[in-house]
Amino acid sequence: MPSSVLWMTNLAAPYRLPVWDEMASRVDLTVALLESDHDVRSGSTGRGNDWQTSEQSRYRMRALPTFTVTRGDHRHHILGPGALRHTDAPAAILVGGWDSPAFWQVAHWGRKHGSRIVAFYESTERSQGFAKGPIAEARARFFRKVDGVVVPGRASARAVSAMGVPSDRIAMGFNAVDVAAIHSEANVERSRTFRSSEGGHRYVYVGQLIERKNIFAALDAFAHMAGASDRFSIVGAGPLHSLITEHVRSMGDIGRRVDIVGGIAYRDLPRELARHDTLVLPSREEVWGLVVNEALAAGLHVVVTEECGVYEDVAGMRGVFGASSSVEGLQVALRASRDSWDGVISTPEILRFGPRQFASVFEEALLKSEARSFR
Repeated sequence: MPSSVLWMTNLAAPYRLPVWDEMASRVDLTVALLESDHDVRSGSTGRGNDWQTSEQSRYRMRALPTFTVTRGDHRHHILGPGALRHTDAPAAILVGGWDSPAFWQVAHWGRKHGSRIVAFYESTERSQGFAKGPIAEARARFFRKVDGVVVPGRASARAVSAMGVPSDRIAMGFNAVDVAAIHSEANVERSRTFRSSEGGHRYVYVGQLIERKNIFAALDAFAHMAGASDRFSIVGAGPLHSLITEHVRSMGDIGRRVDIVGGIAYRDLPRELARHDTLVLPSREEVWGLVVNEALAAGLHVVVTEECGVYEDVAGMRGVFGASSSVEGLQVALRASRDSWDGVISTPEILRFGPRQFASVFEEALLKSEARSFR
């Protein structure tokens, strides 16, 4: 491993902390953030307060001064003057994106100072914007110029390969959360809570309440197939909250079995998952969908649309039901999950894909990368 690594990303995602901990056990790691705690608290990032930085024993976190430009749901960042002035160039830099000028700036800065540059790319050919034109060409050029690219699954690997990146510079892993901790915490919650076997099947959606998540289609699918005691929970916050509430009210008697929970802290997710049987991720577009990892770790079934980046990598696991994003496709998958339910999956396959395994993929990419010009 290089002696020092700078990992540059937008925010301190709670699910990334275990991966950073694993890497920091073997390298001097600094995580540089493009969005500050103030941005999180102000609500401009659309994330909860658990996305703020926290005191870490193994690695450092710092927020870089940036200017932010907003376009729709996307926030783009430009490093402020002198943002890296008092930063020693590390042996290697992991660039967590490409679509903000700040990522290009730090890549140029690192190359100028002799750092190896490895990029992380999560999008698939379905989820990435700009299939053609100058922006698509700029994206491809960026990834062809870095020393290596880490991808979290098969679909994103194909997307990077289509940009012209040679296969020997693509390191494919499996996007990870702390599956062992989620598995343990969900089981503890179940041991504390009695649930009647006659309580019906419990579905849950967890995520942002935004258009591409396709929540209305999931609700309509539930309305068409729900048994007398089945329930559906919506966990999350976002701009569609009031419209979803109105839609649920319009569903009549079925709507009375839909619970709108609101947003929860990430630390409370295992407890919430343990109260349900099937996670539903109905997205029309999804770069990955880490909530699928989390639900599988908790022993749940998962209904996930084929448009989600995660689908191809979990399709063969127990309890996974693929679906189209149409009401009809979701209805079929919801019914199939319920009809085949015979209890919590005690040893889910997802437990093989945790932070340690994912960290090793980044380490491999850092070790094998060869310095290239970045112009």
